[in-house]
Amino acid sequence: MQRGSATFRVECDESGITQISEKRGQSYRVQLEWEQITDVFAFKRDCYTVDQIRIVVGNSDLKEWVEVTEDDEGYGALIVQLPLYLAGCPTPDSWFQRVALPPFETQWTHIFQKAAATD
Repeated sequence: MQRGSATFRVECDESGITQISEKRGQSYRVQLEWEQITDVFAFKRDCYTVDQIRIVVGNSDLKEWVEVTEDDEGYGALIVQLPLYLAGCPTPDSWFQRVALPPFETQWTHIFQKAAATD
């Protein structure tokens, strides 16, 4: 998806998530390994005539986050792969309606939080 003058896409594999943004011929990458991810949020952004579902994935300790919109290339693969690699993360069927409805309300939803390590 193009946001401003930049385009964004997300790639997932067995090691983690990579968000690639390209702006004016420059490419930028943010990478998170699956084991680094502590939190996943879903919310809806009011875009005046339509809503846009967004996913925020990151590490709350490192303050490193990736935000992916439903219009970004790779969004569909990301929401399907989250429960495969993050134990306890629900499938999209479990959270999508809660985030999507009612229309034009943000519906910020914490869909995954990594369990604290026990000693």
